[in-house]
Amino acid sequence: MSELHRRLLRDLPDRRMSKAGDFNTEARAVRAWVDALPLANFSATARMLVEALRAMNRMRTAPAERLEALEILRVPVNQLAGLVEKQIIGASFPLPPQRTELGTLAQKFQNELARGYRIALYDFCAPNGSAPMLRRKQVTTAAVRALIHGGARLHRAYLLYRTPPPGAWQELHDVYRFIASLGLDHRAVDDAVVGAPITAMTAYTHALLLALANPYHFTQRELIEVIALTAAFAPYCEFGAGAGGALAAYAVDADNDSGPGYLPEERESGNQGLMSISLAKVLDHVESQIASLPPGLRLVTFRMRGGPPIQVDIDLTQRLVDGWSSAGERGDIRLPGGYELQSVIGLHDLHFMLSGNLDFEAFLRRIRGTTIHLSGSDTAASWVHGSAESLRAQAMPARIIDQGFGGYRLLWERRGSGEAVKAKVGELVGLALPDGGGLPPDWMVGVIRWMRVDDEARIDAGIALLARRSLAVGISALDASANPLSDRRGILLAPIRADDTAVYSSLLAPGLFERDAGSIRLTLPEDPHRWPSSACSLDVSGAGLMESAGAYLRFTLPALDLPDEGLSAVNPERVAEDEPA
Repeated sequence: MSELHRRLLRDLPDRRMSKAGDFNTEARAVRAWVDALPLANFSATARMLVEALRAMNRMRTAPAERLEALEILRVPVNQLAGLVEKQIIGASFPLPPQRTELGTLAQKFQNELARGYRIALYDFCAPNGSAPMLRRKQVTTAAVRALIHGGARLHRAYLLYRTPPPGAWQELHDVYRFIASLGLDHRAVDDAVVGAPITAMTAYTHALLLALANPYHFTQRELIEVIALTAAFAPYCEFGAGAGGALAAYAVDADNDSGPGYLPEERESGNQGLMSISLAKVLDHVESQIASLPPGLRLVTFRMRGGPPIQVDIDLTQRLVDGWSSAGERGDIRLPGGYELQSVIGLHDLHFMLSGNLDFEAFLRRIRGTTIHLSGSDTAASWVHGSAESLRAQAMPARIIDQGFGGYRLLWERRGSGEAVKAKVGELVGLALPDGGGLPPDWMVGVIRWMRVDDEARIDAGIALLARRSLAVGISALDASANPLSDRRGILLAPIRADDTAVYSSLLAPGLFERDAGSIRLTLPEDPHRWPSSACSLDVSGAGLMESAGAYLRFTLPALDLPDEGLSAVNPERVAEDEPA
């Protein structure tokens, strides 16, 4: 038995001979069992499939019989896994218990399938670790399927923003190195689930390429597309000991339970590892496809050889290219953290804090004292539900891991028995010092660019700063007759660069705000960042949409003509009446 062959047994359960009453792995019996599944009862079907796979993986079965049974079972398993994904897409994290169970179930599906194919691969090549001449196609199929489902196990972790399960990367390394030692890593096998012929090398490099894209950087819906895209790009990767030193080459340490690294600080250059993966040809392929597009076209099409076309937004593709082209280098120096900041998540909570703990109606009445038109869609963060009382903002401590000019890496921890922080990629975040010496906190504004959730429900997140100074305002779009529509929360952002002379250069609005409003009316309170200043109402034309993130819209603003004193287009007598004696 070779060492690489022996490693396939790593972390596998002990197996025993089958006995009466055990799951029947004969192909005809498996087909009849699948036909009898209660598909209308999702939970029962899912439980039965997981138990069947687990039982098979604990029995001694002829490898050909095991392989055929797995091929039959993987079809309903993948159908159910797709249904699970639909129920967790768009959720906030950490997930509530019921959805967490669904996510765990999806991982179990892939884990047991990957394990079953790995067992078949080992048994086909037992006892000496070589592939029998007449079994080479089955050996290759078992290896490719083990790599596909091992990669899918990682995909399900990414969709939950969870760190990979222990052993997940090591199993992928072990299977690939073994099939490569047999010289079968470039042999393609058909795959109805993937929709194209695929090799062991392509399945393995897909897992590596996706990791280098930092899957924790994308929303769940984006990640579904990124998984498909990286599968199409994987055949262009150069992989092996000779790829070190190439453009965008990264080390792969196959002796450790880890991938090539998700964050720049987790990666090493390609000439330092036992193996390395180079993305030079991937970058050339993507850039050539984008360059060939007609002007103004926003969708680009890619295709895995023999597979269906994948059409995605050009901006998402460019984000992938930018991440890979950076070769892991940061644009600014990172400094250690080790301290805490207060944090709030979502435009609603951030506006509440910036306005001095006023709800939106009181905030507008304090400034205008006039009839206001609140919109029912002007809600809290996209994951918040409940009564008005439950929408009351609460600041949460965040431990800073490191920082740079452009943002922070922080950790949200569960405090005692309290509820865990809920967050999602693309959500707004406010950050402030815990104690302002009796003064109102000065809130910075950022956005969650990536996040990972560990087994203790702690959230490790990267925050990109949008502004170091901000101001809560009311906003309303103006119709063609210059009449204001519904009032909604808004946040003015100061330029993050000191060389920008604008007082406020951009505006955050809820995701459902009118994107193409010709003019916007701003209702501004007194500004603690300017003196003298006063409450005012200001009509702004020429605002342009610069970012649409789902949870919020970001508009660039022309230079604002802010008054230094007095009131403009507000009722000063009514404001005075609202002031406390």
